[in-house]
Parts: sequence; C-alpha cells; structure tokens
Amino acid sequence: MRDEAFFALLAVINPREMPTPEVLAERLLRVGDFGGWPILIEYAERHRVMPFFANRLRTLGWMEGTVFPLNADLKVRLEKTVRESAFAELASLAELKRICERLGDQGIAPILLKGLALSQLCFKKIGWRTNHDIDLLIRPDELVTCDRLLAEMNYIRVEPHPALDAVQTDKWRRAHKDWVYIHRSRRTIVEIHYRLFDNEPLCAEVDLSEVETLDLFGQHRILSLTGDALRSYLALHGLLHSWSRLKWLIDYELIRPVGGRDAGRDVATRVADRLGDTLFAAASAANGRGYSRTAMLVSSSLNAMAGGGQQELEQTKFGTTIKNMSHYLISLRPSYWLAELRYDLADRSRDGSAAAGRSGLIDRVVSWIRRKAGYDSGQLG
Repeated sequence: MRDEAFFALLAVINPREMPTPEVLAERLLRVGDFGGWPILIEYAERHRVMPFFANRLRTLGWMEGTVFPLNADLKVRLEKTVRESAFAELASLAELKRICERLGDQGIAPILLKGLALSQLCFKKIGWRTNHDIDLLIRPDELVTCDRLLAEMNYIRVEPHPALDAVQTDKWRRAHKDWVYIHRSRRTIVEIHYRLFDNEPLCAEVDLSEVETLDLFGQHRILSLTGDALRSYLALHGLLHSWSRLKWLIDYELIRPVGGRDAGRDVATRVADRLGDTLFAAASAANGRGYSRTAMLVSSSLNAMAGGGQQELEQTKFGTTIKNMSHYLISLRPSYWLAELRYDLADRSRDGSAAAGRSGLIDRVVSWIRRKAGYDSGQLG
C-alpha cells in the first residue's frame, strides 16, 4: 500500500535537488493526502532526518506564500530542533577532541566513522545531521588500551557487559565489531570499532588505506575514510540495516560522485544507487522488481524504509527477521556465509550468565530464532 506521508517526506528532503517553495508545494499536492506537517515531522523523526528536514524548510521560508505554510507553533518546534542539533554536535565535537587527545597521548590515531565526519563532508555545517554517538576505528591491538583510557575518562562499558567472564568477553570480541561505552554523567555514547563489520570477511570490501585528514569545522583534525572506501563503507553499513532509515541513504547520496558509476560495482553500491534512483530521481527508476540479488535487496530495503510507516523496523512484524536473512544475499563468498552462520548459530555472548546453563544445537537454534525475530537477551545495564 502506498504511504503518502513517506513520499511527501521524500519530496521535502530530496538530496539531489533544492526545489523552490512553489515547486515543492506542487509536488506535495501530487502526492495526495499525506496528513499535514505534524505527520511529516513524525516521519522525519523516525528516519532520523529532523535537522535536515527543519533546515530545508527554514531555507524555503517555511513555505510562506504557498498552500502549505507552516504555522507559528511548528516553526518554533523546528527552530528548536535546529538549535538542539547544533548544540548536540558542538558537544560531540568537544568530547571527540577530548577523547582523541587522550588516545593520542598513547600513540593511538583513530579513524572517525560517520557522525561528525559526515556532517562535515555532506553539509559543511553544524546542526544539519542527527548524530547519535561517536564511532572510532582503531587497530585491534589498541583495544585494551582504549578500554582502560575510557574507563579513566568516566566511561562505563555496556557492550560487552562487564559481567561477562574472560571467555565470554573474548567470544564477544570475535563475533562483534565494537565495544560500546556511555559516559557516566554526560551520557555520551562512544563505540570503539576494531573492525568495520561483525562479519570479518566483509571488511575486505573497504580499503582502509583510503583515508585522509579531515578538518572538522576548523576545530579538530582527524582521520576519515575517503573516496571509494567511504562510499563502500556507507553502502555496506546501510545495507546491513536494510536501509531502514533515510538518514543513511541521504549520507550516501551526498558523498556519491556524480556519474561515478561503473559496471564493476559491488552489490552494496548497486543497491544504494538503485535506491537513490528509485526514491530521488526526477523520473523514478524500476524499484527492484525481479529475482537478482540486487533486485531482491532493493525490494527488501524499500519495504524496510516505508513498509512500517511511522514504526521503526524493529517494531514491525518480522522486520528484523527479513533484515537479518537478507544479509545472506550481500556476498556469495563461502567465507562470508560461514562467518554469518557462525555468528547466528554459535554466538552466545549477549546472554551473560544465562549462557552458562545452555548447551546443544537445539538451544542454539532457539537463540538464533529469537535473535532473528528481533529479541535481545543481552545485558545492557
């Protein structure tokens, strides 16, 4: 069923063009009854694009002089969104500098993933992008040092949970790509990545030699992925989440080189390009009908984006099941499939002390079914 509100949101936040207020109003009229601006705000929040949505409408003069003007209350609400987003990014930037200075004292030079790096690369402005946490990529042999330094900086490790014993913690490290921390007072979330993806063979798809020093708003310089490496990483990251939030696709669109497509693209970038053409091109492309890997992944991604309306993917029936099963279409390499199966059937590290009482194939399959259905028995205290 067509979701008018989703398509109305696309018209507002299309990253490929900046329409005039009159052109946007005409497109919203063609969409049909989408429920009005309050509904679009809810959709923008669900897709984590509120700052972009608010800034664009402000740039368009809040649509004054059209049939879709925003009332005073909505303008105040969106102005607040812009201010809060800018404040959150400035606070994140200050914390990033503090962490990097501490890591630098120990000779650790992390690579900044997503977050403020994309704010700089995509918008060159503070306050246009929703940033949830700070993601830093380090060498695996630097993990123990980072763990100690973050503890000294008043961070609590929440994944893997401190209650796990040494054996379970090591299982977590082998099955997962990062350790997650929350600051005790500021509640800043930091993810320390020691590889890019949980499935280790997938990491070879991104060339980590393609990095550059990025100047973040004239305040801090840090390493960041660049070029094809950044493009591949964003495509794979989005696909692993079934592109369920428009935020990720907008990131990809804004760093995608114009006319830079070639026949040798991997399946992840083919899916990302097809999604962009389907949702943002003036003449909508085919939406993934067919039985090729690319077509099936495009179809499942479109359903994950729009199929649940205002609901998060995890709240929809079988949403995470479809997402996780689609992982098996990302690569046909035996090593990738073996790693994915090993993670699905053997990983017990989220179960804490409860894992100690379980054994046997049946229990592992039950745990796998629960995980695919979207349940999580992890201790995230």
